[in-house]
Amino acid sequence: MRKTEGKVGETTRRLRALHRWSRRELARRAGLNPESLAAIERGEADPRTGTVVAIADALGVSPAMLLGWAGTEAEDMVGMYASLGSEDRAAVRRFVGFLLRERVDRLLGASAPAGTAGRRARVLRWRRGRRAEGAKAT
Repeated sequence: MRKTEGKVGETTRRLRALHRWSRRELARRAGLNPESLAAIERGEADPRTGTVVAIADALGVSPAMLLGWAGTEAEDMVGMYASLGSEDRAAVRRFVGFLLRERVDRLLGASAPAGTAGRRARVLRWRRGRRAEGAKAT
């Protein structure tokens, strides 16, 4: 087995699960035989370049990601996000927005009331404080 085989199969299986597709569905979208796809996912088959490209296209990621050549965690996350459906992407955006708002609340303290108006007041106070610090430094 080559070094990339297992990685292609493992990544394919993981991304297929994120899409909530059966093996048969991914095989249909990639134009492959379901048994061939199963062998690739198990690391028993050596996928040709065209097969890797077809699987990557069907999953909405780059062939480099399937081969394990994507260099950073951020690239992997972007690839996984790109592979999500529109409803799942919207859920991810809402969740990230929530996390960012919570982080801002913790950074600014909870001196103002909760909610959007309170958060806005805290952000404005924080910005004024940053400007004042900058003016003192000059």
